[in-house]
Amino acid sequence: MEGMPLVLLEAMASGMPVVTTESNGMADLVEDSHDGLFVIPGDAESLSVAIVKLCRDPELRLRLGKAAQEKMKRYTWKQTARRTEMVFYRAVRPEASVGTETAEPTAFAANPNVAP
Repeated sequence: MEGMPLVLLEAMASGMPVVTTESNGMADLVEDSHDGLFVIPGDAESLSVAIVKLCRDPELRLRLGKAAQEKMKRYTWKQTARRTEMVFYRAVRPEASVGTETAEPTAFAANPNVAP
């Protein structure tokens, strides 16, 4: 099972309102009624209610889609690379993660070959 399904990320990035469950970390990405809708896992009725709700309410679709798209601006490749770099850096230099934000690697920040 994917930790964060790519199709969900792509839908949000393109401004689509999403319907998902709170399982498998989706609550870490989607905020119910802010940038998507949650349904009960395995419950066809709650899924159909959410879909019909979106179909009948164009303002809700627009609001959820815009909020989802705005949230996805935080998930760029550069930011992902930076966070990954920090994980490795802190694993190699554990003292760097204790109480200071200044002791950080700068390889990606200073490297012009890294995609924006």
